Amino acid sequence: MFNKIIKLVIFLGFTKSLLAQEILTFDDAKIAVKKGYDINIVVNLKKCSSDKIGKDFGRIINFKPDNFTLNNDNNLITSSYRNFTVFHPEHSGTQIYEYFNSYILADNTLVISVLHYSAKTKEQVCPSVKFACHLGSAARLVVNNLS
Repeated sequence: MFNKIIKLVIFLGFTKSLLAQEILTFDDAKIAVKKGYDINIVVNLKKCSSDKIGKDFGRIINFKPDNFTLNNDNNLITSSYRNFTVFHPEHSGTQIYEYFNSYILADNTLVISVLHYSAKTKEQVCPSVKFACHLGSAARLVVNNLS
């Protein structure tokens, strides 16, 4: 009986993963936001342009914004996310809040602004950084609940 339950759990997990879908355009993102789907943002920072010239951002980040908002004229999708970490590459061992504010433009550009604050003092611990990433090459949106 226990083996059957384990097999069922594995099957359901596999089936759910089949329901995930990548979104590579603003128009598809707009539809997913209107339908209220759970959306993760996956970004290869190395493939994005940044306002920090000469800085190596060779990381891939994956986050699930707290919400997405489609503005009134449907030409901008905004989102935000807050993360607590002690594993920030430049401040290892320090308690940090990371704030990700992002927006998607109709030209399929995802722009992410990242701010870092000390969890103890609430003061900014390093300058903000902004990335511009093209959906489909540097960034993807992944929808998890298509049922």
